[in-house]
Amino acid sequence: MADSRTRTGLQHTRACSNGNGAFLLLSNSIVLLLTGTNRGCMWGSCYIDAHGEEDIGLRRGRPLFLDAARVELVRRAVVQANIPSICQSAMQQLVSGRRWTEL
Repeated sequence: MADSRTRTGLQHTRACSNGNGAFLLLSNSIVLLLTGTNRGCMWGSCYIDAHGEEDIGLRRGRPLFLDAARVELVRRAVVQANIPSICQSAMQQLVSGRRWTEL
């Protein structure tokens, strides 16, 4: 997590939201969740194609549409301060080979 965007996000979350925040990385259509001083996780995308699939990295070139249900999941995570537990769960899923959308 040494990316300059991540460092900027960490600074912003410390200053504005007690260390937790959600950021949409438009260049690759990923939601980045940050928590604490140096923890976070990639959470997937709020944008899906006509078949309901993510295009992480924007490689397929198909039109993407904002999915209201996914936006609501991110909004709830922020409002309910669930980002630390989501990132912990994401790390456990990474070890088990599952993605957050499969829960």
